[in-house]
Amino acid sequence: MPTEDEPGDPPSAPRPGEAQGARGTPLPPPLPGGWRAIYRDLIAGGIDEQDQRRHSEWLEPALAAAGPAEGRRALDLGCGLGADLHRLAELGWRAEGLDGEATAAAFVADRYALPVTVADLGAPLPWPDAHAHLVVSRLALHALDAPAAAAAAAEIARVCAPGGLLSFLVNAESHRRLRLQYDYRGAREIEPGTLYLPSLDRRYRFYTVRRARALLGPGWAVLRCEEQRLDHWGIEKRVVFCLARRLAGA
Repeated sequence: MPTEDEPGDPPSAPRPGEAQGARGTPLPPPLPGGWRAIYRDLIAGGIDEQDQRRHSEWLEPALAAAGPAEGRRALDLGCGLGADLHRLAELGWRAEGLDGEATAAAFVADRYALPVTVADLGAPLPWPDAHAHLVVSRLALHALDAPAAAAAAAEIARVCAPGGLLSFLVNAESHRRLRLQYDYRGAREIEPGTLYLPSLDRRYRFYTVRRARALLGPGWAVLRCEEQRLDHWGIEKRVVFCLARRLAGA
């Protein structure tokens, strides 16, 4: 029997119609050009501010725990087109972002006049120690394999001030088991919990609650860590939500 952190064989090729949106509609084929093309098409189609705000509701537990912004710094890692970053800035946070695509960074700078660094999330973060009082990351950390995710977690711990908060969402292991969202044909497990999907030429790590807690490592007080269902831009997902506070002296 596989343990929680050894989920067994990677998924076989899904039957037709297995990769579906939240309302059972087939997902479109992946866009050529990866995230750059996805961002470009989203921008061309127009950004719905109301929809953006709705998808930033996941931030509410972290915002409640953080209290008034009072000009404190917040970082959004994997900020995409800036929905969460904009929400943080609206509330008075000195919000800064990071994303791997220059297309997204240029859009955020033009639309919201907010700073975004173009960099790989798996590389050292471009901020000094204890720089931020709130660090958030929506559906970005799961794009890193286990060693890169561990390195990113260490960097987050470095830039998060004592008493500061970290809140993140990642794909859950049940997302993989239910074969949601992605085309899993030819998928292979390159390490426990991490799949390479040849149809997308991407790797994704799928998290249990236990894996998410382990990712944090020492020096954090975990306030919440739980699996949730999520309708993300019309796509049904299973995610792990985690909220933790950085301990003083860690």
